[in-house]
Amino acid sequence: MKNPLMTPEEGAFMTSWAQRLADRMRELLPVHVLAQAKVLSGMAGIELRAKRIATLARFEHPLRVFVALRPNEIKAFLSEPLQNTERLRQALGERIRRCTSMAVFDAVDFGGGSQRARDAVIVRLDELGVEGC
Repeated sequence: MKNPLMTPEEGAFMTSWAQRLADRMRELLPVHVLAQAKVLSGMAGIELRAKRIATLARFEHPLRVFVALRPNEIKAFLSEPLQNTERLRQALGERIRRCTSMAVFDAVDFGGGSQRARDAVIVRLDELGVEGC
């Protein structure tokens, strides 16, 4: 099915930028968080997937969060010096909170005692490698 919001050339461009961003995020995120490039409905972004979520037994699938990013945001992430991880993580954390409705990011971690709030998965942003939120 063709995406009416993007030409094939735009789709390839967005996918390549999203892939570079996902590669970059792998350097910042803990090993149990997977980052994968995706393009959905004209928005490129990264999908963060937590591999370790065993304590949340009633959720059968790993946590998945798609973080949609505009081209200028992707370029900003990629142009930021890798040493400046705090700024990158703050920006990513803010974007995650604005983009996701399926998960609430708060002060509970994956590994310890799991809590539930309004049937949402709650995880720590710093557990995803995202700080300062």
